[in-house]
Amino acid sequence: ISANLGMTYALAGKRTLVVGLDLRKPKLNQYLGEPAREQPGITHYLIGQAGAEAILQTSIYADTLDYINTGPLPPNPAELILNGKLGELFESLKSRYDYIVVDTAPVGLVADAMLLMPFVDATICVTRFGKTDKNLVRFMDQLNREGKLQNPALVLNGVKKGRGYGYGYGYGYGYYDEGKQ
Repeated sequence: ISANLGMTYALAGKRTLVVGLDLRKPKLNQYLGEPAREQPGITHYLIGQAGAEAILQTSIYADTLDYINTGPLPPNPAELILNGKLGELFESLKSRYDYIVVDTAPVGLVADAMLLMPFVDATICVTRFGKTDKNLVRFMDQLNREGKLQNPALVLNGVKKGRGYGYGYGYGYGYYDEGKQ
């Protein structure tokens, strides 16, 4: 979702950065870059081994799309997020990009995503039809009611087109079949 959102903005001509902050199960590099290429990532920056310019990569798919991959998996992801360097990085990048998309671990499973809330303007929670536990959706609703999510949105992924109630024609938009009134 993060890679696709970033690509959509980039193809619309917006200067876009996607930041790989899933420090536990990263996949961003395989979607936006060249997986076999070893390059410095956000963990290198957070531990002081690379500067901001060294971790910025341009996607092979669009000139207006840059990304920062995760780098090596750290033993202490939450501690790295809290070390103060991330705020400095985002502040320095805001003037260069129209959109910064942050890819992170799911909310609720680990603390990482919640630690990133001070740096984001909006939160997209992705659920999968028939797979996501309803208690997780309730938890997201609770976080929203408590004001802990920035401008939350919910994406329902994996819905199969079936015979149930719907809007009728084309791509699922419309009203009803006028011939069957």
